Amino acid sequence: MWAVTTSMDRSTGFFTIKEFNAVHTYDSTVLTNKISQVGCHFIGRLVTEELQSRPFKRAVDIMHNMKKDYGVDVTYHRSHMGLQKAKDSAFGSYSASFADLKWYMQKFKEVDTTSSIVLDCLYPICFAIVDGETYESWHWFLEQMRVFLEFERIIVFISDRNIGLLHAVADVFPGASHSYCLVHLKKNLRTRLGGVAMDRKRYLVELFGKCAYAPTL
Repeated sequence: MWAVTTSMDRSTGFFTIKEFNAVHTYDSTVLTNKISQVGCHFIGRLVTEELQSRPFKRAVDIMHNMKKDYGVDVTYHRSHMGLQKAKDSAFGSYSASFADLKWYMQKFKEVDTTSSIVLDCLYPICFAIVDGETYESWHWFLEQMRVFLEFERIIVFISDRNIGLLHAVADVFPGASHSYCLVHLKKNLRTRLGGVAMDRKRYLVELFGKCAYAPTL
């Protein structure tokens, strides 16, 4: 580092350098762009706000941004952990959301004593490798899943509004309810607002999210 001594000239309001020691005293051998203090907690706090407008941000994006904006190399693992903490802060953790189901059931029963809610099972994750998200692929997938679902129960689907899936759900599960993922709705809104200024776009997406969570009758 360099030592600089200054004082302010009250007549002009400018600082005047009184003494300058041009001898650099910082050991260059310790300079590095791999700063260990940049932990996942710091990364999480850094990207939480941005995650509201870019929910599909990836760990590799964080690595690139940290290098570009701060000149710091961050490992993929640390970026991934920081991203997960940011998601938990912005949207809530999966475990906490599941734990809230019991609270919701209890409150629902207190408000409506005539209703009955039973949380007795969870369906496993189903996936398939297909050639594309077409109507035919979704119809086949839902037909396979249909075998394991109990028809006497009400089924609710939550999706990204894929056209093929919309029609396939209606055909395979005609009595099922179909809701839409808020994250994907926000993404679609941002796409539709392509020519709008970034601050304005972020504000409109935020209002849209508040509308989605507003209580309704």
